[in-house]
Amino acid sequence: MLTIEGTSVNNTESGNWAGVNIPRSESTAFYYRNNSVTSINSEGYLLQAGDDVQSSRNNNLDGMLITGNKFTWNGTGASSIIHGLFTGYNINSVVKYNYLDKTPHGILFKSGTGYGFNMTNTSGGAAYNIVKNARLSLRIKRMNGVRVYNNTFYNDAFAEWQALGYDTHSVVVNPGFVNTNDFVPASRLDCGTDLGAEFQTGLSESAVWSSYNPAIAAQNGPWQPGARVFTPDSGDQIIKIYPNPAYNHIYISIKEPTVVLDYIRIINLSRNIVFQDEVDPDVREFQIRLNLLPGY
Repeated sequence: MLTIEGTSVNNTESGNWAGVNIPRSESTAFYYRNNSVTSINSEGYLLQAGDDVQSSRNNNLDGMLITGNKFTWNGTGASSIIHGLFTGYNINSVVKYNYLDKTPHGILFKSGTGYGFNMTNTSGGAAYNIVKNARLSLRIKRMNGVRVYNNTFYNDAFAEWQALGYDTHSVVVNPGFVNTNDFVPASRLDCGTDLGAEFQTGLSESAVWSSYNPAIAAQNGPWQPGARVFTPDSGDQIIKIYPNPAYNHIYISIKEPTVVLDYIRIINLSRNIVFQDEVDPDVREFQIRLNLLPGY
């Protein structure tokens, strides 16, 4: 078993970088959770959790779980082919709740060549990921049975792409995002497809990427498309506290402009005060560090 969790990697070399290169010489249960990878490389990978060709190491990371990670590419060069999240020659990979920013090639599933040797997934897939401004958000190359559901793929240059004569048949639907960083729609989009219990939990509208799991929320009522799932009271909360679950810090956001707070006090279920402080009434967003036991 190999678990990599809560790490931060920043590559400042601009050449060919192998990325976070996962050992795969033997069969391994692999979990990659809540990590951050940033790079400026011009070739190679950000996360290399598989092979690019047929080899004896193939299938040694079958069933891997890659969740809650942030991948950011800050390089230059319009022709760079950087593999952001790569799982080549392994089946049944679970890729969920990740955020990929500017990675030239985002999420990649691959097996086989033009001569065959194609693999078939029987489980797993890519769900509730956000891929922003990739030239290629997701690629499935000669692999069968890969399920892709409830992701948000965004590119602010799509109009330029169509102006060049590509994808002229495609229709651009404006979901009314509050902004194009968090990709939270301004209102519910009740036009998704019910995919059953296995796929019903997506990113909460308050999800953030850190060394802990991003907040999640279950589909409720008609299914919503995209990576973020609105909860019933989304948009109606006067004071919003997130993420949930919380670990070493929480955020408090005051949505109603007429509400003015003198202080914040947090009390646990035993009626003990675990935090108290005066606040500036002009500040509408707070980050509070807490040292809480599990369950609080």
